[in-house]
Amino acid sequence: MAAPESSDHADVRLSKSRPASPHPIGSTVRVGRQRGRHDLDTANGHHWSLQLGEDGMALRTALVCALLTLLAACTTSVGEPRKDSPPAGSADNTTDGAFALPEAPTSNVPKAPRPQVAPRDWSRVPWVGGRRRVAPAAAEELPGVLQDPQRARLVYHPTERLDDPTGWAGERLLFLGVDDQWRVLDMEELGLPADWWPGVDTYGSGSLSRDGRVWAGKTDGGVVLLELSSGAVRHVDFPPGRSRVERVDWMPGRDVVSAYAARPRYYKYDTFQVDTTGRVKSVRYPGWRTRFDVDGTPVEVSRAKRHQLTIKRWEDDGITSTTWTPGVTIPRSMRTTAFGVFGATDVALYAHRGWPSHAPAQVWALDKGTGAVTARLQVPAATAIDGWADDGTLRLLVANRRVVEWQPRTGKVRQVLELPGPYPGSGEWAAATVAFPSQ
Repeated sequence: MAAPESSDHADVRLSKSRPASPHPIGSTVRVGRQRGRHDLDTANGHHWSLQLGEDGMALRTALVCALLTLLAACTTSVGEPRKDSPPAGSADNTTDGAFALPEAPTSNVPKAPRPQVAPRDWSRVPWVGGRRRVAPAAAEELPGVLQDPQRARLVYHPTERLDDPTGWAGERLLFLGVDDQWRVLDMEELGLPADWWPGVDTYGSGSLSRDGRVWAGKTDGGVVLLELSSGAVRHVDFPPGRSRVERVDWMPGRDVVSAYAARPRYYKYDTFQVDTTGRVKSVRYPGWRTRFDVDGTPVEVSRAKRHQLTIKRWEDDGITSTTWTPGVTIPRSMRTTAFGVFGATDVALYAHRGWPSHAPAQVWALDKGTGAVTARLQVPAATAIDGWADDGTLRLLVANRRVVEWQPRTGKVRQVLELPGPYPGSGEWAAATVAFPSQ
């Protein structure tokens, strides 16, 4: 609609707001010189304001019709619950709007379910196995895994900070054995060269093989493999020009570690696979961009647009790509880097505003066949996805404080492990990490 010709324009503003919200939404066009104002309050708490000048009064009927059409489309707001939304644990199924993503406008795409909300009162949330489990403090005296080896159910690296002790002396990992006992690995006991220590950034919890028998960790010389059932240690050296390893992952369904590495002080990576005999093989998929499907196929979120995700699968006989339309808007911070966590029937994505945003994030569960979002869970910003369990629940490390299981289809949340403090401060570059056996 063209604006009336005028050499002296005033603003016309169409704005929508909630009485309790400090952030009204508005758009402005120029059509007249003097202003008139029309207000409308709707039953769901929205306030609409229409301002236009006298020279634009002839447009009143068309603008009011447009306003009524817009109101009809917005009677269910992003911050309000819907009847088809299952609860999350014992939490109230409402959102505070701090991470309210607008829905994708494509009419032929099913709308994503309303976000569930992670519990706020964890004292009322049940535990897996029926009893509370708390990890040991970082400095607690425990049997050594080298002296008292045992297969592991999980491995936990206590919170890492920039002011931690330097060198391998600052890396301590705690293993929960299949016998339900905790053991410790002080990395300096492995006798690794001091210059192989990766530095002050997060070392992480490494990766556990699918049977919990072998743990893999990174060094600036290659990959270290620890036989948890015997205590035997092997270091696998990488090619001299590509020895600074950034990440290690056991490939699901295979006794093979995937790792990517670069030259010191460079960020051009190559990807390698390492088997349990120590054989190193160069591979073509970009390990710094991929994660793995349950059959071990590398999968990359190769492109993320406002309403679409492109999924690239690096099959043995070629590369295939699929475009998904999840039904929600992809946050801008995810459009450069996004990693899918693949289960048997679903894919999990961590939807966030970028670091160091304090706004709540969301965990999305997407149908692996269609790419449609089937469930969403609002979580604190410092939350990580720890993989799918065999029963279709998703493991999450929430706010560096507790490991939980979330069942996307029912909304049920159960606690797995409580982590001890001290916890990272708001905006602090620090994190705890937990790893479970690969699928």
